[in-house]
Amino acid sequence: MDNPSTHTTKNPSGKNFDDSDIKFGQVMMFLIYSAIFLAVLFVGLRMMYKTYLASRDQAEVSAPSFVHDSRVIPPEPRLLTDEPAAWAEELARQKSNIDHYGWMDQKAEIVRIPVERAIDLIAEQGLPARGESDAK
Repeated sequence: MDNPSTHTTKNPSGKNFDDSDIKFGQVMMFLIYSAIFLAVLFVGLRMMYKTYLASRDQAEVSAPSFVHDSRVIPPEPRLLTDEPAAWAEELARQKSNIDHYGWMDQKAEIVRIPVERAIDLIAEQGLPARGESDAK
């Protein structure tokens, strides 16, 4: 009987393909070149990262940012940071305008009077009526 481990199969052309499937030397060369490429890539990336860190540290020291030096307040209108306090301040300002005398336009001599006083004046004098010439 034939031993299967020593039996070689021939194709119809008569060539023996048992040895030519995988070439061990070429596979090993591929693995060695891949390892060398990865090592060079790792070293190169490591050097680039160290260069980046050094330049970043140098940039922070040599050119300070305006943000580090002082706080820059943006122009109006700004966002409310404390809305309840802003509303209370606005309400106090409006209440002051309603309850106190003040100038609307000092050059034209137009004054602001309190609402209660305006109601009393209208009750005493009545509403102004439009004349014929004002209606057209």
